[in-house]
Amino acid sequence: MIIRLEHVAKRLGGKDVLVDVNLEVPEGQTCVVIGRSGTGKSVLLKHISGLFSADRGRIWIDGEEISAMRERHMARVRRKIGFLFQGAALFDSLTVGENVGFFLREQGGMSEREIAAAVALNLERVKLPGIEHVMPADLSGGMKKRVGLARALTMNPRIILYDEPTTGLDPITADAINDLIIEMRDQLGMTALAVTHDMASAFKIGDRIVMLHQGRVVFDDSVENTKRTENALVRQFVEGRASGPMTEDILTPDLLVRREGQGG
Repeated sequence: MIIRLEHVAKRLGGKDVLVDVNLEVPEGQTCVVIGRSGTGKSVLLKHISGLFSADRGRIWIDGEEISAMRERHMARVRRKIGFLFQGAALFDSLTVGENVGFFLREQGGMSEREIAAAVALNLERVKLPGIEHVMPADLSGGMKKRVGLARALTMNPRIILYDEPTTGLDPITADAINDLIIEMRDQLGMTALAVTHDMASAFKIGDRIVMLHQGRVVFDDSVENTKRTENALVRQFVEGRASGPMTEDILTPDLLVRREGQGG
C-alpha cells in the first residue's frame, strides 16, 4: 500500500477531529473521502502530507513510516506528494510561472532553463500553455485550480492530494477539473486521495469512496457499490437530505462498515 494509516487520532482546539482512522490506498488508485464539514477530511490530508503529526497511531507513505519522522527526512518524503489546496493557494505577488516553479527553486539543484522547461511542461499538461507571465489576479477560479495542479505536478509526485478540487466552480468548469484529474491519473499513473462534498465529482474521479463520520471511517467501498448502498449515513449524504442519522448525530454499530455486507 502506498498510503496506510493505522488507528490515527488527532485532537484540535479541544475537539477530537480524528478518533481512530484506519485507511489503506494501493498504488494507482483514486480514493475519494466524503463527509460533513468538520469531520476531519482536510486534517486527514495534512497528516498524510506530514503537515500535521498524529496524537496517536501510525502512518506509512510508500513503505516509510512518517509518524515520528524527523523534519529533515520528512522533506524527502514530501517530494513524493503533490498537494492541490482548496483555494489553489497561489502566491498573489508571483507570476504564474513563478508559482508553478516555486518548489523547484526552493529545492535547488536545477538551472533556470530547466525550471522554465518544467513549468512549461506542466502548464501544457493542465491545458494552460504560455501563461507564465500572467498574475494570479487575472485568472478565473478554474484557471487558478489548474495552475495549482501544475505546481503540484512539478515535483513528479507519486501521490497527489486534492482538497475540495471543485469547490467554488460552476458545474462546467468543475467537470473540466474532474476530466483533468482523471487524465493525470491515466497518463502519469499517480495515486490520488481527494476530499470533497461534490458527489458528482466523487463518483466521476473515484475508484473508491470512503466516508468519515465522527472521526472514524464508517464506510469504504467501490463507486458502484456506494451508489447502491443502503447505509443510512451514506444515503443521507449522497442525497443531500437534512433528515437522517447524521443530523441526529447517531452512530450505531451496524453503520460501521468497511465493505458493503461485511462487518468490522
